[in-house]
Amino acid sequence: MGKVKMVSSCTKSAQIVKKILLDKTPIVGVVCKGIPYERLDTITLVTVATWSGDVYVFDVKSNSSLMFDGGLMRMLQSVDLTKVFHDCRDSSKTLSRQFGVRLQNIFDTQAVYSLLMQEQDLPARLINVKELYRKYCGHPETVDRSTQQLMSEDSNFWSRRPLSDAMLNAAAADAIPLVPFLFENLNNMMSKGMGTSFQDVCLPFVSPRAKSNPRDETSNTSQRKRECERSPILKLNTSQKKLLKGTVPLNAQSPR
Repeated sequence: MGKVKMVSSCTKSAQIVKKILLDKTPIVGVVCKGIPYERLDTITLVTVATWSGDVYVFDVKSNSSLMFDGGLMRMLQSVDLTKVFHDCRDSSKTLSRQFGVRLQNIFDTQAVYSLLMQEQDLPARLINVKELYRKYCGHPETVDRSTQQLMSEDSNFWSRRPLSDAMLNAAAADAIPLVPFLFENLNNMMSKGMGTSFQDVCLPFVSPRAKSNPRDETSNTSQRKRECERSPILKLNTSQKKLLKGTVPLNAQSPR
């Protein structure tokens, strides 16, 4: 894992955001951490991984002004910068409620993976970001066992201060897989004959109440969904087995 930089100064934050927005590859991975650990009712950290490998952990618990004066809101709402999340539903709701942020231009790896499952006549299911990375890109960054145990036992883990190196590395470990590896792999897979853009796929995750315009939905996608709902799978092929591995049902708690 490369150098992970903690950011708590608005001046420093604004400089980093400006650099990110002017980057020649305007794509970043974003992970929000907070409390309680299981639900994300309050965001305390925003981790951003850049295409070039820099990782920034913005401590919005210690300084909530990072969101406004530090430029985080500008970055999250930028239509010119693609933000890669993994299952951004909780983050989107909490960012909106806590800071008034409306996410724009989102590539959600969970949403895209769900679409890939439906393409193979499988029901959409949830998958952990590290399992997804392991499936397509190799071995993900690891978090030491003692830190993993603390995270599982302490629902207020991400509100503890000061932030230790172990906490910073744990925050970064979920963001690093998102870019460039997962974005490139999933975007390439989705672009091969699916007839839809990632903005259309990810919109319901960013705005759960958003309703797609029937005129904008392709007949092929609708047909696949109907067939998937009414046709049980009697024997799984190799592609289906690979997609199902490591997943849990949608009504289960999102795997972290």
